[in-house]
Amino acid sequence: MKKRSLDARMAQYHTLIVNASRHPKIKQQMEQYGYSELRILEGQSLLERVSTWQDEKNTCYSQRNALTAQMKNDIKELKALYMEHLAIARFAFRNDAYMESQLQLKGLRKKDWAGWSSQVFSFYTRLEGDELITMKKYGAKAEEIAQAKAMAEALTDMYQQKKYNAGDAQSATEKRNEVLKALSRWVADYKKVARVALQDDPQLMEALGIMVPSVI
Repeated sequence: MKKRSLDARMAQYHTLIVNASRHPKIKQQMEQYGYSELRILEGQSLLERVSTWQDEKNTCYSQRNALTAQMKNDIKELKALYMEHLAIARFAFRNDAYMESQLQLKGLRKKDWAGWSSQVFSFYTRLEGDELITMKKYGAKAEEIAQAKAMAEALTDMYQQKKYNAGDAQSATEKRNEVLKALSRWVADYKKVARVALQDDPQLMEALGIMVPSVI
C-alpha cells in the first residue's frame, strides 16, 4: 500500500470520526439511526489501532535503515583490517597447510554477505594462542586483531537484527492492513447511514468529509 494513499485515507477517516464524536448536531442525528457514543468509540479505536501498527512498521524500517547505514561503514573499516591481516597470515602460515585451511587463506574472497562474513568470522575466531603470537611476530597488532574480531561479531549481530526488524515490519504491516479493512468497513457503513440521517443538511455531511453534489 502506498504511503501517500494511506495518509490520505487516514486523514479522511480521522476527520469523519472526530466530527462524528464532537459535532453536537451530527451526534444527535446519528444517534437516532443507531450510532450511539459507544459505536463511535468503536471507530475511534479502529483508527487508533491502525495508527499504532503503522507507527510500529515505520519504527522497524527506521531501525533497519539505521543498521544498514552502520553496517556499511563498519564493513568498509573491517575489510581494510581483514585484508591487512589476511596478507600477514598468508605469509606467516605459508608453510602450514593446516592453518592455511583453517584460516581459509587460499582462493578469492567471497563477495556475498553470507560467504564473506563466514570467512572473516572464521579467520578471527581461529587467531588465538600460538597463532596470534605468530601473527604478532610478522607485524600484526593484537589490539587490531581484537578490534576486528569484535567488529565481525557485532556485524553478525546487526545482520540478524536487520532480519528481525524486517520480519517485525512485515508483521506490523499485515496487522495494520487487517485493522484497516475493519476501519474501512466501519466508515463505509457510517457514511451510508449519514447520507440518510443528514440528507436535509448537506453542510453536516461535508463536515464529515462526505462530498455532496452541488445543485444548480
